[in-house]
Amino acid sequence: MKLRHLGAVVSVCAFALTATAADARDVKPRAWCGWWMRHHLGVSDLRGNLARWWAHFGSNAHGPAVGALVVWPHHVGIITGRNGQGWVVKSGNDGHAVRERVRSVKGAIAFRWPNAMASND
Repeated sequence: MKLRHLGAVVSVCAFALTATAADARDVKPRAWCGWWMRHHLGVSDLRGNLARWWAHFGSNAHGPAVGALVVWPHHVGIITGRNGQGWVVKSGNDGHAVRERVRSVKGAIAFRWPNAMASND
């Protein structure tokens, strides 16, 4: 009977160590827009810390639209609206903060729908 309890304790400890190890690798990098987007969308793949990685996430949006990700060579954000001045984009590491503001999408390399299941089309 004591062995059963010991096994349960070992399992819980192993799970806690695995979770801690994963969290230890997921530190906010110096350029953290991709890291913020990962956390915003619940994406665990650490490669998403790199802004350009998002150019192949989800599916092609074929241009700017509310709800689409906008990817520049060194930045990523999500389009949250449009007004008379242009597209409203929310992103991390915009002036060292999470900000939502009108941004030009000029120079964007991709517009992607952040589908629940990412694909590489």
